[in-house]
Amino acid sequence: LAYSGLMYKLNTAGTGTLTKYTMTTSAGDTNLTSVMFAPGRILSVRKKKEAVVVDFSGPGEPVVSAAGTLAKDRQYGNATVLADGQVWVNGGSSTGNTVDGMALDSELWNPDTNKWTTTASATVARLYHSTSVLLADGRVLTGGGTGPLTNLNGEIYYPPYLFNADANGSLAVQPVITNAPAAVIDWDKNFSVTANETIAKVTLVRAGVATHNFNNETRFFNLTVSTPGKTVTVRSPETANLAPPGFYMLFAWNAAGVPSVAKMVRIGA
Repeated sequence: LAYSGLMYKLNTAGTGTLTKYTMTTSAGDTNLTSVMFAPGRILSVRKKKEAVVVDFSGPGEPVVSAAGTLAKDRQYGNATVLADGQVWVNGGSSTGNTVDGMALDSELWNPDTNKWTTTASATVARLYHSTSVLLADGRVLTGGGTGPLTNLNGEIYYPPYLFNADANGSLAVQPVITNAPAAVIDWDKNFSVTANETIAKVTLVRAGVATHNFNNETRFFNLTVSTPGKTVTVRSPETANLAPPGFYMLFAWNAAGVPSVAKMVRIGA
């Protein structure tokens, strides 16, 4: 997915083959962010505050669909997949790596509704060389940035799922995972998760590595829970193509939609 709107397929067999798809999308820029928010699906911020979803999970050409319009132009901003699969976009500026036009407020994109919502504001600009990474407790660490500001600091974002659904806006009590696999989990295998209260949902998020407006390590999976309970059985992603070997954050969710602090699990044969 190039900033020009062209898209390519890389076949790694032999010496490798790069093939250009017929399908294209709207123009982007090298300083605009994209992130894989679900297996084979990328949310890409393009020019003119436009967002698109590129779905390459099928066998043929990728499918491009509109993903709404952001409130702010976010050059040098970051996109972070949250513990519930929503995408939080923060930082950036309408004028590039300058504080003129900087975006202090952030935006949340819901893949189920395709809607953007303006959310919490930062205190300093996050521009070139800034970063944003999901933490194991469900919060997001943002930090850094060079150019007009040398930000040797960080800030913490609290997503909505960490709060009670009341008028006070108080922090919710998070469930506690009391048992999760300590050994390496192979692909396409059942495993059990136990918590101190009924588990309604389990999500799996690969530990992120973000640089230059792009988190190339993020993977998100909503693992099917057939019957809620304090102990549930879920199944790991099918292949290494979907879930590369490495460390993932395992979140257990209660019926109120509050996640646990994640247990770090390792996937790979």
